[in-house]
Amino acid sequence: MSLFNDLKWEIIQNPKYTYNYIKVLREEKESEEEKEKRLKKEWKELCAQKKQELSKDEFDKRRAKEWYQWNKKWYAKKQLEKYHKNKAEEEVMIEEIYKDIYDTIPDPINWDKYYLEKFKEDDTDYEWKYKFSWRSSKIIFENWRHMPKYKKPIRIIWRRWMTKTINNLYKEEGRAYQLLQPHLSELMDAQFSIKRHQTITKYPLRNVSWKLAKLIQYSDISPSHICNVLSAIQRGKYIASEVYLWRTSFIMGDVVVTQTGHMYQPCLENNIPWLTPETIEDIHNVRMKRRKKKWKEKPPLYMVNDAYLVKIHINEREFLSYIIPT
Repeated sequence: MSLFNDLKWEIIQNPKYTYNYIKVLREEKESEEEKEKRLKKEWKELCAQKKQELSKDEFDKRRAKEWYQWNKKWYAKKQLEKYHKNKAEEEVMIEEIYKDIYDTIPDPINWDKYYLEKFKEDDTDYEWKYKFSWRSSKIIFENWRHMPKYKKPIRIIWRRWMTKTINNLYKEEGRAYQLLQPHLSELMDAQFSIKRHQTITKYPLRNVSWKLAKLIQYSDISPSHICNVLSAIQRGKYIASEVYLWRTSFIMGDVVVTQTGHMYQPCLENNIPWLTPETIEDIHNVRMKRRKKKWKEKPPLYMVNDAYLVKIHINEREFLSYIIPT
């Protein structure tokens, strides 16, 4: 390859590496700067000339037109920025209007669930079960003869695991009823009473007559279930199709405690008159102080006799649960 070919390749293939390219580029740059200075000078001279030739209004219109032509790229950029700014502000305003008009209203607070969770530690035992024995509480020392009786249905909160507890109670009562049914003619006058001296048991012990004692002796059913079911039958209070909560239950402030040893929380709206979302915290605090200390103030205390736990279906999936005195 000749020297000319090497030079040719250098110029054509890599022009940026040559001195001539750098020189031409410098000249073009300088000429652009000179051209800009020249145009500005000519612009000033032309403005001075037209200012003398034209009237003030014509001169201002021509100058504005020339200014626009000279700066139309900058003007277009400014107009585009203004458009995007206005559009962004408009979108924010539309979004605020949409929120005010179409946003869904937040769900109201479910006070039953809120206070059930809030007082869970106070209302449960060491096994986290809602159990309460009023025979070992201060209720046993109250004057039952003068205690007011609550005779209206009480709507209660349906808790998790309650179904299992209620089914067990209903099953035992059903077994007790089936055991007693063939012998009812002999047992309608049967006598039984609470023993004065008790040992540690789940339910209080009873003194029973020989006919009833014989049934209890050869059965694996709890004597308390048998005696309470028989007591309800003798008094015409037993309903075999429902869950019987035994003879004596109590409304104790913000809870219902039953002779079966269970505790239930009443619903707070359209239910017990004195128990509402506004009053429950005060009533609950009084109950807890009364239970733990010698507190003079008492929570509302009512007796509920021969109550049943009833589920009323309002549709295929939902139901309400009530404790109904008889």
